[in-house]
Order: sequence, then structure tokens, then C-alpha cells
Amino acid sequence: SVTCALVAHGAAGKLTRDADRPGERRMDESGFQWSIARLVNGRVRSLEAERRAIGLELAGLPIASGRQQSAALGFHAPILASVTEEYWVQVDLGTEETIDTIALVPVRMDTGVFSALGYGFPVRFRVEVSTLADFAAVETVVDHSREDFRNPGEYPALIPANGKRARFVRLTVDRHFARREDWVFALGELMVLAGNRNVAIGGVVTASRLPPDNAQWATRFLVDGQGRLGLPVVREESASNGFHSRHEQKPDLVKWVQVDLGRRMRIQEIRLIPARPTDYQDVPGLGFPVRFKIESSDEPGLENPRMLVDGTDRDFANPGENVVVLPQRDAEGRFVRVTATKLWQTSAECVFALAELQIYADGRNAALDVPVTAKDSFNDPRFPKWRREYLVDGFSSQHRLIELPEWLQGLERRRQLEERLRTLDLELGVAADTALVLLAQSIIIGLGGLASGVGALLWRQRRRRMREVEQMRGRIASDLHDDIGSNLGSIALAAQVAARRAAGQESARGYQEIERIARATSDAMHDIVWLLKPEHGNLQELLVRMRSVAEVMLKEREYTLDVVGEVPQLSLSLEFTRHVYLFFKEALNNLVKHSQSGMVWIRVDTGEGRLRLSVHDNGVGFDSMSPPPGEGLTNLRHRAEVLGGSFQLASRSGNGTTVALDVPLHPSVKSPFGAKSALRLSNE
Repeated sequence: SVTCALVAHGAAGKLTRDADRPGERRMDESGFQWSIARLVNGRVRSLEAERRAIGLELAGLPIASGRQQSAALGFHAPILASVTEEYWVQVDLGTEETIDTIALVPVRMDTGVFSALGYGFPVRFRVEVSTLADFAAVETVVDHSREDFRNPGEYPALIPANGKRARFVRLTVDRHFARREDWVFALGELMVLAGNRNVAIGGVVTASRLPPDNAQWATRFLVDGQGRLGLPVVREESASNGFHSRHEQKPDLVKWVQVDLGRRMRIQEIRLIPARPTDYQDVPGLGFPVRFKIESSDEPGLENPRMLVDGTDRDFANPGENVVVLPQRDAEGRFVRVTATKLWQTSAECVFALAELQIYADGRNAALDVPVTAKDSFNDPRFPKWRREYLVDGFSSQHRLIELPEWLQGLERRRQLEERLRTLDLELGVAADTALVLLAQSIIIGLGGLASGVGALLWRQRRRRMREVEQMRGRIASDLHDDIGSNLGSIALAAQVAARRAAGQESARGYQEIERIARATSDAMHDIVWLLKPEHGNLQELLVRMRSVAEVMLKEREYTLDVVGEVPQLSLSLEFTRHVYLFFKEALNNLVKHSQSGMVWIRVDTGEGRLRLSVHDNGVGFDSMSPPPGEGLTNLRHRAEVLGGSFQLASRSGNGTTVALDVPLHPSVKSPFGAKSALRLSNE
């Protein structure tokens, strides 16, 4: 249903970044206990000094935008036959280049029930270069085919090329990213740096098996220069917005802006930096021309112009906060003019605007601080950040622009520092706890009567241990998924292959049973992994998971799943989540096994502080006074009792079956150990 889709989208959006950002600690470091730990333990002071130094360095480093600028996600290979199927993708740079660095930009997937940073990034791979298309003569840049490569998450993986000469760059994947039931390879961008330029942009992409193109995935998206990393900037704030033409009432008017490079130059590349002002309309890509052309000439009046870029025959998709890079071959000129033939339009005005125009010649931006002329420009004393000369001042509308190598190295340094911050947080906690424990022991020995102080320290330790348990849950879940899940998949695959080879023999049945058990165990393990992950402990995530389970278990039937009303922001205990989720799965399992139904109706109501779940089918039903044997209904009734709610069963032969659960959303869940685990309420 539409309601359930909205719930899934909202919950997936919460997975974009972990709540514990590097350097943002949840402990109260301004409190008395921390001051004592700092006083008595030099280790705490030195770790804090290191963290402050890292914070200062991070403030000057680039940061990845993290926002997807368009529907295009990058390159996606066809679904692979096995986890180790060899697959390669290759880029033709067009000419031989001296390569300094190759950057593999990961994909950020955030759609439906699957969300991941580093989606599809190869687990094992090698990168090779050649001057020949058939790779008869090849040089290996890096070989990670014998060990797993750590998924880079949101940051590019940088591979030094050390000045190798090449025209063709090939990435060969030997072990693939695992999804639930298959293996994939995907990449947001493949960048090849020669000096300050990404010479892969616009290159020809080939692959061992080419996938079909669509709006999200296409071979050309691998080298289009568009992605989620944003502009190559540092955090130094800009005092300018860029160039802005006069406002017009119609979009089909011509506007132009022109730069004088000072002398005739051989132009290698043109970059258009979109505007996103801070004191004006906050719109990514504000004023970027819908249709435009770029020409060069040796005369200021652009006599006998040379056409460098002709984009006047079709609309150009607004780049948002991405650089538009336009490679050039055999282009020359002193004067370069950008002409908008169709203006960017809102409901009230039509304009042409750019934050920066960069023109690369001899590997550098030759347009920096050169004279600028224009057909007209926007002059309003209320908005002084718009001026013609700001088109070439070295700043975007928000930050200072830097060269690609510095930018990528800055992102890599940020990744390293953020990893160190995570380690520092753990080390600080251990050092502080150690200091506090030693101090508490001294107080007990010396004064003996300060029991309340000792209690406070123990309570502090208990909070720390609870956080460590949360972290351990996450690590256990990851290890189960990565190690045991991979092994079970391998067992099932091996049994499947063996069964095919033994077809017609008595041993084939044994192999089939091994495959069935392995896959069933893998499914159960996926449920455990999901329950263990701390970020899944909320009501929205539970509903998303239930929707995913319904899609799999009811794939042979028509069904609806409706979520009634607004879903509250609630954090759930592991015990509560487990019982509700297993109740729902047990109900569907009974339905699939026994109902013989063609249609299923599922309804979830989270209003009035309660969770009401009902599953109704149009199957054969049964006499509810004489339910069928087995543990299924007993398990459902037991879970309802544990949750402090009620279980209802309604069925008649030939008229289908209804299973309903009604539990409070603020219960005390009965623990098998006698304690009570309360549902946690959160407004986060």
C-alpha cells in the first residue's frame, strides 16, 4: 500500500548515516566524574589532546556532500552467476595519458528495503592499464584478488598509479558484494587523474557483459563526472555567489558571459560550477542554463568563433551541486564565451547564473582572476555577492574550490581521521573507566563510608557497559552476516551443484536436503542478524522488516499490507521486537502451509498507544473449536501473553482465517529470567 511504502521510505532514510558520528561522544565529559578521571589519569588527558588536534585538522579538510544529485547512481553489472564469477569493466581514455591516481567512488544505495553505503563495491579485484585495447601488453596497478578489500563506505578508494602511461584502464572483480540471495558489482564513478584533471570523463566504457541501461544505471554514468561527492571544495567560506544575469520574463532569450585568458591557449577542459547562494534562493544549480553553447575566439567580439560545446538542441539536466566537466581536444583560443540560449526558469523569473567558470590549459585553471565581460548582469545592492568578476575568483557560492588531487587526498585523510576518532572514543572510555575504578577503590579503602559515591561510579560503569553491549551486538551481527552467512551460502551452492551432478542417483536426495537445511538456516540467521543490529530497534524499522517478509513469503499470492495512521517515533526493546516479528512470521508461515488461499489482507494499526496486527486470508479455514494439531497456534498465543496483550483466532471451514494480535506500545515484556524489559520511548 501507499502508506506502507511511505513508512519504508522514511525508515530507509534514517539509515543514511550512523547516529554516532566520529568524534561525537554520548558520554558527559563536562561532569564531575570525567573531571576526576582527567585529573588522575594522564592517559585521558593525552587522548583528549589528540582528539582536539584531530578535530582542528578535520575542520580544514573536505567533506563529501552525501546527497545524491540526480536519479543516476552509476554503473551496475548484470546479476552475477556466483560470488567468484570474473567480471571486468574497462574505460578508453581516448589518448595515452600519464596517470597519477585512480579513484573508485562507491555507490550509496538508499531505496526501498535495501540501504547500504558502498553498495556493490568489489570485495576482491585488480586494476590494470594498457596502451593497447586488447591488453596484449598490460601493467598491474594494484592487485587485491587474494585478500578482501575493506568496503570504503562513503569515501572513494584511492589507488596510486605512479605515473604509468596508459590509454585503457580495466577493473577486474574476482569476488563480489553479497545481497540477500545474489551477488552484484556496482560503482558510482571511476576517476582517472592525470595531473589536475579526471581524464576518464566521457571515455568509452566496455565490459565483459554489458548491462541494459536505465535512468539509474548506465555504462556512461561510470565516467560522467556526476555523483554524490559534490564539489571539490574545502570548508573555507566564500564571500561571493558568482555571476548572475538580469532577470527576464521569458526563457528563450540569449545571455552570455565571456572571459579573456590573456593569450591564445590550447584548451584541455572546461568546467562549469553551478551556483547555490547563501543569501539568495537556496537552490542547487540555481540559474544553470537549460540549453547553452561554448565558443572560443582570438577576438574579443568573438569574430570567426570556434564551437567548443553545442548544447542548444536539447535540454541539459540540472547538475545540482556537481561540476559539469566538458573535455576538449584540439581546442584553442584567447576569449571563451558561454552563451545560454534557454534560461533557467522559476514561476516568476528566468535567469542565467554560474558560481565559477574554469578553463584548463597546460594542466591548470587559466581562467582564474582573468577579466570578465557579459551581455548584462544582476546589480542589486541588497545582494552584493553577485558580480561578474566573481565568476573567476576561485570560489563556489559557498566554499573555496581546490584541485582534484588535493580534494581526493583530503577525503582520504578525513576517512583515516574518522577511523582514528572511533578508536579514540573507545580508548578514552576505557581510560576514564579505569581511572574512576581505581579512584573508587582508593576512596573505599580510605574512607569506607562513601557508599553513595561508589554507587554513582558503578552506575557510570554500567551505562558504559550497556553502550559496549550495543556495539558488541552490531559487531556480532556483522560477523554472523559476513562469515556464517557466506559459509551457509557456499554450502547451499555446493549442495546444489552436487545434486545436479548426481541427478537420477539416490545420493541426489541427500544433497537436496543439505541445500534445503542450509538455506533455511541462512534465512533464520538473517532474522537473527537483523534483530541484533541496534539501528533496527525502532517501530519504523520493524514495519519495514514485516513488509519485506510479506513480499518474500506471499510472493505466490495476492496480498495487501496497510499501515493505519501516523507511525510514532518509538525505540523498541530487543525482546519486544523479537516477539512481534516472530508472531508475524509464524502467522504467515501457518497461512502459507495450510490456508490454500489466493488473497491475504494484512492490517497494522499503531494508534492510541497500541500495536494491533491482523492477518486474514480467504482460504479453506477450519473449525476454530477444533484447531489443527501442531505448535503454531500455541506459539502465537504464548507470544501475545509475553507481550502483555491478547491473541484472537477466527476461522470457519471454507470461509478463511483471521489471526489478530493486540498489544500495548508501552508494555513491560515478561523476560524468561524474571526481569522486565520496558519499551523505550524516543523523540529522536
